[in-house]
Amino acid sequence: MAASHPLTGPFVGARPFDERDEALFFGRLDEAAELAGLWQRNRLTILHADPASGKTSLLRAGVIPRLRAERARVLPMGRVLGERVWPVAALPEHNPYVLGLLSSWAGLPPTAVAGLSVEDFLRKRQGFDRFGAPAPTLAVIDQAERFLRQSPADEHARLCFLDELFEAVAQRPDLHLLLSVRTDYLDDLLRVVKGYDGPAYTEFGLRPLSPKAAADVVRRSIQATGHPTDDDRIEELVEEVRTVRDDTGRVRERTDDVDPLLLQIAGRGLWGDPPDPRRFAEASLRDETDQALRDFCGARLAEIAEEHELPPARFAAWMRRAILLDPGARQAVPAPVTAAALYALEDDHLIAAPQHNGLRLHRPRHPRLMAPLRQLDPAFWPREPAGAAAHLRAAVRACQEGDTGRALRSTRKAADACPPTALRLRGDIETMFGNIAATSAATAHERTPPEQAPLEDAALRDTPPQDALEKAPLQDAPLEEAVAHYREAARIHEALGDNAAVGWLLTAIGRIALDRGRPAQAVEELRSAVGRVPGDPIVQTALGQALWQAGQPDAALAVLSDVLRREADTPEARRTRGEFLADLGDAESALRDIGRLRSRRAALPPARPARWRWPACRGPSRRAASWPRPWRTPRTTGRCCCGPPACTSSAATSTRRPNWPTGRSPRGIRRCPSTSGGRPGRSWRTVDRRHRDGGDHHRRGGHRGRALGRGLDHGDRAAEGPAGRQGRRRAARGGPGGEP
Repeated sequence: MAASHPLTGPFVGARPFDERDEALFFGRLDEAAELAGLWQRNRLTILHADPASGKTSLLRAGVIPRLRAERARVLPMGRVLGERVWPVAALPEHNPYVLGLLSSWAGLPPTAVAGLSVEDFLRKRQGFDRFGAPAPTLAVIDQAERFLRQSPADEHARLCFLDELFEAVAQRPDLHLLLSVRTDYLDDLLRVVKGYDGPAYTEFGLRPLSPKAAADVVRRSIQATGHPTDDDRIEELVEEVRTVRDDTGRVRERTDDVDPLLLQIAGRGLWGDPPDPRRFAEASLRDETDQALRDFCGARLAEIAEEHELPPARFAAWMRRAILLDPGARQAVPAPVTAAALYALEDDHLIAAPQHNGLRLHRPRHPRLMAPLRQLDPAFWPREPAGAAAHLRAAVRACQEGDTGRALRSTRKAADACPPTALRLRGDIETMFGNIAATSAATAHERTPPEQAPLEDAALRDTPPQDALEKAPLQDAPLEEAVAHYREAARIHEALGDNAAVGWLLTAIGRIALDRGRPAQAVEELRSAVGRVPGDPIVQTALGQALWQAGQPDAALAVLSDVLRREADTPEARRTRGEFLADLGDAESALRDIGRLRSRRAALPPARPARWRWPACRGPSRRAASWPRPWRTPRTTGRCCCGPPACTSSAATSTRRPNWPTGRSPRGIRRCPSTSGGRPGRSWRTVDRRHRDGGDHHRRGGHRGRALGRGLDHGDRAAEGPAGRQGRRRAARGGPGGEP
């Protein structure tokens, strides 16, 4: 069968195969059939292999098309962190790992799945067979090592994601999950899997190609593009990819297997671009293969050095001393690279990081890469300027790593490199500027020096949240900058006719206005957003929150009720309406709404965006307080104004300004009926959203306070079982929530 796009040649190069390359994907038919069977029969399957052995290609071009041809329910390939640009201020509180995974599983923008948990998403996507029984849903997460690495910026979010993912695996028998991971991280993944009381798992190890299989792959790929084959030439290519030489050119060894990535890079270099069959037949195999590998390594090193702002000379010197020397001759030199740069070297398939006695040792990924890497001179690295899109992707990754300074510099490079006619890319760049400004304001607010806190708290302790937001220094300059960039992005997308993008940018502006204590402006912006994306439950929920803050409770409840009539499975809207009803004294209706939140996600603390997550405690128990642990909190302990309920520091409870949630005062700030007589605006107290009883203070209140306290306390007791199991699972693997 001929390929549908023969102009690309028989080799795809350094990128993975995908479904459109199915006609060129050979050599893995048996592995694809075996893995597809294991995936269908087991609820948890682990695919592991050495880096660049073809795991992603096997799934994209082999297993998934095979299962879809059999009419199996297979979700698109999932990854935990995406690179799409969306206004983060428009999204409700979310976990970035969960949001990225669900967005990739749905094949939709993050805004389409914001507010959903893993279990919510799977429940909405559940299918049934012809007998009415739940049909298996096959889901895959590629590059699982990305959620196994510790994240300095979002470690709490990462751990909550693991809890949520494996809770869904345990609770949903119809979910068949496949995790694809490098062998370097297999022990880490197994340690996590065994820490949960989930179903049994099965492993599938993918090996590199044998020389015979590699030659067959090259032969069939050339035939698929309609060109004649030369068996002797193909054998020479396979032998050259296996041959390892030293710096003098002498042969040191020949590997037993053939690395699929190196075979594709060498074949693409020999075939040429545009493809030329005569070049493959006439070129010097050794010289062209070495040159193709040098070009690959040099281009990747140059990209990493530019993205992570590393001087090429120092970067290359560190590589030679710490990575490329033989293990006995390596020197302990100060590393000029960050952990993010090391991960980039791993993800670009230049180095491997196997564990030895609990430590990761970095070495070249394949011995065939030793000579090309040693021969590279940073003065001759490729100097082709990266495009605006590449700089923008680098900015997104920097934000995910918590480095807003580098993200800002990369975004500026993207703006400088963006051509005037690329309006959509220009709109994404302006949105990224707005995201960085909003994140910077959040970080600056959370890092307020503790010595300044008593003055702020003294002025704000008994102030209602709307007035407190107007008086407190909430970093107005960065927020105004974020609004300006969002408005410019909205203007660009308006010119493109993209109403959905305009609506979400207006939603971000409205939420920022609500955060700054300007509910009237927020209502105006959010009404405009609803006009652009009518029927969107997230935008309408934000409008309901703004109407409540603007003193229009009936309108707010009407908007939220309309959302729930159309989308009953919208956790954010149901949770918000339940809290509003509780504030109005309708405890029965409030408990009905809160009780219908079937997902345990409602009981987990928010992790993103940084503007609205729990700040770290300033008191002596800072490390413990930085990890919200509702299952360890006594019922009589209310949340201190700077951290989770576990914090009992006197400094934390008396010297910090409340961290008012964005436009959600009824969720994080509760009127005290015992002191205000049920009338709003008299007295306020910060109460943990997950522990509504609020201790003796609320239980001594009037009838409304007692009813609400009793009901929610009963709900908390009902949820204590899963939470206790969650704490034990964390204790099994160590870390926040349960030190072993």
